[in-house]
Amino acid sequence: MLLLRKYSHFSVIQFLHGGIKFLILISLVSLLVVSLLAQENDSGAKERKGLWQLFPRRHEEREKLRQKRLEELTARDGTNRLNYAVILFQEGYIFRSQHLLEQFLSIFSSHPRRSEAGYYLASILEREGKTKDAFQLFLSIYHESPGHNFAVRSYLQAGRLALRLGKRMEAKNIFTEIVQNHKDSLYVQESKTELKAIQLDLPI
Repeated sequence: MLLLRKYSHFSVIQFLHGGIKFLILISLVSLLVVSLLAQENDSGAKERKGLWQLFPRRHEEREKLRQKRLEELTARDGTNRLNYAVILFQEGYIFRSQHLLEQFLSIFSSHPRRSEAGYYLASILEREGKTKDAFQLFLSIYHESPGHNFAVRSYLQAGRLALRLGKRMEAKNIFTEIVQNHKDSLYVQESKTELKAIQLDLPI
């Protein structure tokens, strides 16, 4: 009976030792697998990097195409926002229009229709009686993109506001610049009319 107990105790210890060895073996195998996978990933990354280095022009062309698509999507989003803001302005929803216009000018720093957005925002400021702010904004629109139709239109309005602010000489210079530098513009005739009024010292 005593021998049986000793044998059973020895078997349990042997079993535990065997289990520990098995766990250690499993751990070692797991570490080996993880190491091999990591090496495979590194070699894959190096291979991909090597491919970019082999075909740098192709990779560069893809990046340019991706950037172009992103810019087109951004411009389209800006155009939709601006169109909606202009509709709101025309229908008399001035507060909502102003919010969208300010948002547009803040987000889309290189959009081709920035001068149009600026013109409508300056017009809203003028309606609100903020003549000085409107005058400054009309001026900045023109100087940002002087060749744009809305920029010349803004400059004409800046001249008119200059007269209201008592800046007669500045107004005269503005109208003169439109006549001389934008001969094909729709606003040349209006500028000439304003110049005549200044020369005749007519009331504003």
